[in-house]
Amino acid sequence: MQSLFRGFEDFRSGKVLSLSILPLLFSGVVLFALLKFGLFEFASALNEGEFTGILSVLNFSFVRSLVLGLANLLGWYLVIVCSVALGGVVTGFLTPFVVRYINAKRYRISLDGDVSLIAVGVSMLGVLWRFLLVFAVSLVLLFVPFLNIFALSLPFVYLFHKLMLIDLASCCFDENGFENAVKNGVGNRFRIFSVLFYLISLVPFVGVLAQLFFVSVYANLLLDTLSRKNA
Repeated sequence: MQSLFRGFEDFRSGKVLSLSILPLLFSGVVLFALLKFGLFEFASALNEGEFTGILSVLNFSFVRSLVLGLANLLGWYLVIVCSVALGGVVTGFLTPFVVRYINAKRYRISLDGDVSLIAVGVSMLGVLWRFLLVFAVSLVLLFVPFLNIFALSLPFVYLFHKLMLIDLASCCFDENGFENAVKNGVGNRFRIFSVLFYLISLVPFVGVLAQLFFVSVYANLLLDTLSRKNA
């Protein structure tokens, strides 16, 4: 819990809080453009009766309303998922700054953080491959009662957890420590925070705006662990 409170305090600082706007702005602009020139234009075309030669079934008002409703629902779902993903890309570039800021403020330990881009890239590819395998299995579980409620969440929780771990561990550990962290994890607290933060990230806008808060908590958790080992 100490890491959670410290992370919130660091997130409220002027430097980190001001940077947290960047993922929100970037994901907002990109998604607005995609929706403006993509899904919304498609829904408008359906509503105006275009594609009647191909989709004549949409001439029925009930079917048209159903398709438009599903299109809008899918659009908002994509907004949430894609906004988190796009915000995460920007957050990844800001993570080293946040880690250095928190370390200088609280811990003042020597950080290795010299993990090569190749090692990070290979780790990410491995995670993405395993994510696809888990996602494929989860699609089968959609037809199993009770399990279908959690089926699609499991692969995305895994992906969120591993990418956050790779991002933070590459800033705190040397290459050997990084590989060990990615392979074996860094403790149950990191996993518990990942589940909690994933649920928060599903809240529209909040999930994107809070990404540097997640990074602040994770950074405090890892830096505190390192400081205890070096003591």
